[in-house]
Amino acid sequence: LLSHELGRYYAEAIKKIVKRKKWKIDLVGLRGQTIFHKSGKASLQIGESSYLAQALNCNVVSDFRQADIAAGGRGAPIAGIFHQKMVNTHKAVALHNLGGISNLTFIKNKKVESSFDTGPGNLLMDSYCQKYLSIPFDDRGQLAKKGLVNVNMLLKLLRHPYLQQKPPKSCGREEFGPNFLKRFNTVIKKLKKQDVLATLTEFTAITVADAYIKNKLYPEVIYFCGGGAKNSFLLQRISYYLPNTKITTTADLGWDPQHIEGAAFAYLALLGIHGIPGNLPNCSGAKKPVVLGKIS
Repeated sequence: LLSHELGRYYAEAIKKIVKRKKWKIDLVGLRGQTIFHKSGKASLQIGESSYLAQALNCNVVSDFRQADIAAGGRGAPIAGIFHQKMVNTHKAVALHNLGGISNLTFIKNKKVESSFDTGPGNLLMDSYCQKYLSIPFDDRGQLAKKGLVNVNMLLKLLRHPYLQQKPPKSCGREEFGPNFLKRFNTVIKKLKKQDVLATLTEFTAITVADAYIKNKLYPEVIYFCGGGAKNSFLLQRISYYLPNTKITTTADLGWDPQHIEGAAFAYLALLGIHGIPGNLPNCSGAKKPVVLGKIS
């Protein structure tokens, strides 16, 4: 029921955009809403694409992760091939998405050398804000900035086994969602709200920075995108742990940080409709390049 309701919602939303922008839509890439992701085993995105196909009278490519999983991959991250197109330099750079989950794409000589999920992006911070503070998120990290890190809680957070795994790897809410946060309810209730957010922000920053340090990835610049790119305090903390790397956002490349994910799936749809492989086996762990997506 939710999948169909979401499909109708997507269709109405795009119809409004088409009317406002006076666009003619030739093709839609539908990312869908991830409700389950078990790396290399199964991944489920909902949002019935047939509603969009009929409302817009065009092809819709959706369900992108399944072909990569069937080829032995982890089904994520899969935006690396688009990130590679965005960067026109032989320098070593990284595009880093701070969505619910954080993932990086390391590019050198215009080729993706590595791409994987580093751990939580906004997920833990947002989950705390929504459950305990009744706000959607910590705007620009202003609450966290006023707090003090609880070292005991931070050390426990850093013991998560995912952080010890080597790439290629991917994760989701199953590893870093509200259920993980529940383990710390006792200590959370004893701390000031700004101290909890400071601790969760520090944990996120360390896991992002460690992903580069532990895997010996040395980008000259990291371009951040996704909602977390607006969290200026989080970017400051990441910069603290990566002092020799320039920290900025994809705005420096002419791309709004909030547009990268949508553009990536539009590009994957274009590849899919032409039968061109869209995964990068060295990043997802797949045995071979495969065409991604199903066509409605």
